[in-house]
Amino acid sequence: MKLKHSLLMKTIALSLLWVGVWCLAGGDHDHDHGAEETKTPDHQTENHDDHGLLIDDPSKLGLTLVHPKRGNLSQAFSRPAEIQFDSKRIAHLKSGLGGFVREVHSEWGQKVRKDQVLVTLESRELGEAQAQLLAAEARFRLAEKTYNREAALWRDQITPEQDYLDALEKWENARIALRLARQALAAVGFDERQTTLQADGGDSLTRYQLTAPFDGTIINQHVSQGEFLEAQDAVVTLVDPSVVWVVARVPETDIRRLAVDMPVRLSTAALPGRVFSGRCDYLAAELDKETRTLEVRAALDNRDGALRAGMFGELTFLPVASTETDQWLLPKNALQRVGDQWQVYAAHDGRRFEVVPVKLSATTADQVAVQGALSADMTIAAGDLFVLKSMAEKSAMGGHSH
Repeated sequence: MKLKHSLLMKTIALSLLWVGVWCLAGGDHDHDHGAEETKTPDHQTENHDDHGLLIDDPSKLGLTLVHPKRGNLSQAFSRPAEIQFDSKRIAHLKSGLGGFVREVHSEWGQKVRKDQVLVTLESRELGEAQAQLLAAEARFRLAEKTYNREAALWRDQITPEQDYLDALEKWENARIALRLARQALAAVGFDERQTTLQADGGDSLTRYQLTAPFDGTIINQHVSQGEFLEAQDAVVTLVDPSVVWVVARVPETDIRRLAVDMPVRLSTAALPGRVFSGRCDYLAAELDKETRTLEVRAALDNRDGALRAGMFGELTFLPVASTETDQWLLPKNALQRVGDQWQVYAAHDGRRFEVVPVKLSATTADQVAVQGALSADMTIAAGDLFVLKSMAEKSAMGGHSH
């Protein structure tokens, strides 16, 4: 009996041991199965296959889907600018000869007409130069009269040829002396129109009047009545403000967009709502060595005088739109740069995204023009494309991103 009882107890113990082992094996299997069914949180599911990146709901990643549009892109851009006088329309009038100011006929800010008298001056040097001119003119008239008479007598064989030749020589010398006397005045900026010189000598030979060379505005009156002047002293500064310059400095990276005669527009804080149009007429030949910018200038019509030198504004350059027909327009945030290449993400069925290489043609503040294997019925992701790039890289390495 004791032997049978012992065998029975051993059998029961072995059975219990086998059941325990089986339970343990079953429990491990269930745990592994549960781990395999652990899923990405319900708000986003992402996988990657050989055909692209799968995303259930792109909007939850801040992405939107857009369609490419065929067209061209104007690369308009703006730079700070300053209004300046046109240097070709500024006259710094000087006395040209030593003397003193007899009378001032103009004043600061006055608008004057061409040939209007601005200042009357007195100069002893001018008197001497004009006296020499008067004498030269008198000698020339006399020599010319003598020459004409001797020439007529010689032709009629009344006087010998030598008398004719002597008269010719004196006439030639008088003509040269007169020319030198006129050039002596011209060398200091004068001619008969700028002086009161008259053949009868009725007016003062020392007095002359400084006149306006064109219609304009007096922006600087340098002299006062009775003041003594040296030849190089400035008397009046006159400017014609009907056309002004707007000057901007363009960074080196934008120089390729510039061209002479391209249209520009100016807006200023001082004149809100007004836009001034013109054309670029000057591109500097070299960059500023310190700022690495190029000076660019445009002439603007200012006949109403609204623009004043020294005003600041914003100059917008309007390059001619590209005429290429194989360009696609997209929002700027639909384009991504990877190394030296550009790419977009094309969406298939609204959830599978694949990379499409493109070539950048032009860009503005909010749009890009690209060339590539796109079509009008494609949908392209726009927004934070770094999210897509990061998810694709993680998936490629065998990880998961959510």
